[in-house]
Amino acid sequence: MSYRETDEECPGCGASSADRKGNKPDAPQGLSECPWCGVEKCCMCDMGDDVECGSCDLDDA
Repeated sequence: MSYRETDEECPGCGASSADRKGNKPDAPQGLSECPWCGVEKCCMCDMGDDVECGSCDLDDA
């Protein structure tokens, strides 16, 4: 998985850069693109490329 380095809020879950650093300090802190729906996600909402993300679930509704 490739993360883009950024301080932006996560469009997938709304986590700020400070949220990511505080909750998962050893994880990549940027954003990556979901291969299923194309939404960017962070270390807090990313469950891996083989699993759909929370935004994918919203698209199914």
